[in-house]
Amino acid sequence: MTIKAQPANANLMQFPCKNGLGNTYHFMRAGESLLEEQNILMTNPLFLTNREAALSERGIEQVLDACRLMEENDVNPSIVTYSIAAKSCDTASIISRELMIGNNRMMPEYTNLDPRGAGKWDGLELDSTEAAIIALDSLEAGNMGKGGRTPEHDDGTPNETLFNQVTRLTQLMSMLETYYSGDTILLIFPDGTGPALLSSLIAGIPLNRVHELQFSPGEIRMDITYESVISSMQRYASNYDEGYGMAELQALQQKEKMQTKTETAIPRSAKEQISSTPADTHSTKNNLPSAGVVKKSATTKRIANPPVKTPVEAKKYRDTREIMAMGFFALFGVGGASMVGLDSKKREPILEENLKIWARDDTKAKPHTKVKFHKPMPLHTNDIEKPVDLKAPELVDMEKKIVDAPFKVPEMEEYNNYNFDQKRDLRKEMTEKAAHEAMEQYLNQDDGADAWLDAITFLANEEEAKDQII
Repeated sequence: MTIKAQPANANLMQFPCKNGLGNTYHFMRAGESLLEEQNILMTNPLFLTNREAALSERGIEQVLDACRLMEENDVNPSIVTYSIAAKSCDTASIISRELMIGNNRMMPEYTNLDPRGAGKWDGLELDSTEAAIIALDSLEAGNMGKGGRTPEHDDGTPNETLFNQVTRLTQLMSMLETYYSGDTILLIFPDGTGPALLSSLIAGIPLNRVHELQFSPGEIRMDITYESVISSMQRYASNYDEGYGMAELQALQQKEKMQTKTETAIPRSAKEQISSTPADTHSTKNNLPSAGVVKKSATTKRIANPPVKTPVEAKKYRDTREIMAMGFFALFGVGGASMVGLDSKKREPILEENLKIWARDDTKAKPHTKVKFHKPMPLHTNDIEKPVDLKAPELVDMEKKIVDAPFKVPEMEEYNNYNFDQKRDLRKEMTEKAAHEAMEQYLNQDDGADAWLDAITFLANEEEAKDQII
């Protein structure tokens, strides 16, 4: 019998979903966060898990209202998939507690539910910036959502289009439709565009109209299907104000143009100021147009033209190094002479006439000039230190004591008196003796042979007795 392997059943989502889905889906936006309460837009994935973006008091109430709504409609999800953003995690925790959903049914999603990156507009006012993004998508996104990219930022915040978010949501739905079948799945999004975008994909709505289905904080929509999204399109679109978003978009684009011009002009002006400034002066601070330019031009000047020492300064620097070197070698020579003087008596004595004594000039050296040294002076000069008398009684007595009573380390004495041949023979004898004793012990131990012979003899005697009876 041959067992044939079954092919993998992986379902790649095909939008729109006119033929229905393998699971029942409910979409929910997380409750209002602390940043949203302060009217701050935050889309950088690195900061989504910060507790600064956790649920606010109002956001907690919104989630509790959503739980009551699910209870009224007899909705008890078998799977809860939520973003790892702080507010989404808090929302999922409240739902798990209120609806008594076990942790084995709570599934975190690490990337595919992330909000769309706002790029350089990240961190601005939430209301006005979100309205500008909605207007941008309406004008440039197109049916596939590939246009309408926000300005690029240099802090790592992605500047994405709707199509980037479509890719993540397609992967998410493909995995859910592959892993589960016949389940009731609750998806918790950190933003309002994500659930609206997935609803548009399911219903086949052009993506430049996706914001007509925008979710508000804490909002939940149940049983999302092709028909339910189409029927509710008109009802949710009434909350969309296009005029406000256009005005905010124009304001942001104008501000972006002004910043681009300023950033382009500053390096050029700084370069002109640097090239027109002499290298040996430090008066650029008063000539540059702004504080930012001063800082940049000073840095550029410091790197391009490092400070050069004047001839006087360079000479002073060389003189200082030579004096330090001479002092070092003089100190080294004194130490060496001391070691020679205290050496053993086998070393030849140092003759007095071989000693060379050098004296420094008493006159104060002039600035930036070398310190002058004279030739050897007579030994009878009174203003110099006299040489050490190696034949002095104190030194002779010390040398005699060192020779007669050298330092003796006990370990070294024991090592010197160690008889290696005797110890080697003794170790060999002890090894042979231990081996002999081990063999005798092994041969004398009771291995059960006697008991085995006794048992065999007993059985043989019994058989012989039976034969005699018969």
